[in-house]
Amino acid sequence: MSVFDLKLVAIATMVVDHVGAFFFPGVGWLRVVGRLSFPLFAWLVANGARHTGDMGGYLRRLFVFAVVAQAPFVLTKRLVEVNFWELNVLFSLALGLMAVLVVRRNGGWGVRAAGVVSICAAAVILKVEYGAVGVLSVIASYVFFSRWVDLMCWQILIFVAPFFLAEMLAFFTKGIVELNVPGNIQMIAPLAFVLVYFYSGKQGPRGKYWFYAFYPAQFVVIYLLKRMGI
Repeated sequence: MSVFDLKLVAIATMVVDHVGAFFFPGVGWLRVVGRLSFPLFAWLVANGARHTGDMGGYLRRLFVFAVVAQAPFVLTKRLVEVNFWELNVLFSLALGLMAVLVVRRNGGWGVRAAGVVSICAAAVILKVEYGAVGVLSVIASYVFFSRWVDLMCWQILIFVAPFFLAEMLAFFTKGIVELNVPGNIQMIAPLAFVLVYFYSGKQGPRGKYWFYAFYPAQFVVIYLLKRMGI
């Protein structure tokens, strides 16, 4: 599979997820399929970081389109959750790319680790979609890019560990185990890296701006359809 092929799968699963969230909330398998989207985008950002000749420009593009997408993202989300507030997933990918820049810097591991922890904390404090998990997924995709087994193991740890930690915290603080359904289905996210195993090393057709435009555009379309009562 080329980068283009993986990008198409990531976009398709994202659309399936949003169709399920906004139009068919009772159809669980749509949300399950959607869990494969973000890990692929995290890997694609890591791939871009490894091949771009302009990391600064790459990071600026992510942040600019994250800002552009924020209004349609929030307005659409508020159609189903009135007080919704999060920063959209492009901010998560941008923070992940910032963390990659920190990892690439010369300096002691302690300084770099502190930088990564600070970015993860910012993702949580600012309520960025996927939070620290999103940042760590981009970093793991970058660091273990050419070592698929290590990549898979780390991604499983990143996506699965928060669910079990939340369950343990609920047990020790409340004496109960809470069934967190969204967190539960999130544990299948690492399966997306099975597709990464078949990466051919080829780019495929180019068009670096079309996804950036597609992401906010889909929320505009969903918003209009929902306002029309569809």
